[in-house]
Amino acid sequence: MKILILSLFFLVACKTPTTNDFNPLDSYLNISTGGLSSLGAMGAEYMDIVNVNRGNLGLPAFIDSDAIEAEATKHAENMAKGLTPFGTSGNEERCARIKTAMGQGVSCGEMVARGPDTPEELFALWAKSDSSRTRLMSTKFTHSAIGLAKDASGNEFWVQIFLEVP
Repeated sequence: MKILILSLFFLVACKTPTTNDFNPLDSYLNISTGGLSSLGAMGAEYMDIVNVNRGNLGLPAFIDSDAIEAEATKHAENMAKGLTPFGTSGNEERCARIKTAMGQGVSCGEMVARGPDTPEELFALWAKSDSSRTRLMSTKFTHSAIGLAKDASGNEFWVQIFLEVP
């Protein structure tokens, strides 16, 4: 009898959610509204573009790394919030944290960009630069990930970090 009463109570207490029941943060986290999930999808799309271009040149795809992505994203977020200046200052510390987290790593590199709205635009921008293109198509770097954040005005801050793991 107690189970029946508890079951009825549970069924009465539960209701089908409506759009009015959603937390405002849900729209920020929803890919369809351009929130965090959308930023992650843009980062994944960018890495796909890079790896397809590497493959077209006979190069292996970069190995994805959660440790690299976390550092790249944090740096992008800090620039977007104005907590750190735009640029690669602090790269040595980020690379040291990545190497510690991964338990390995030799050389490390980083690129930053502000403004490209799409992964295609970002790749085109970096592919035009000799130094950026060299990093993107390097056989030395084996691991890479991208971080992306938007400031209050909607401007994108992109950070790609590379790591050589022998």
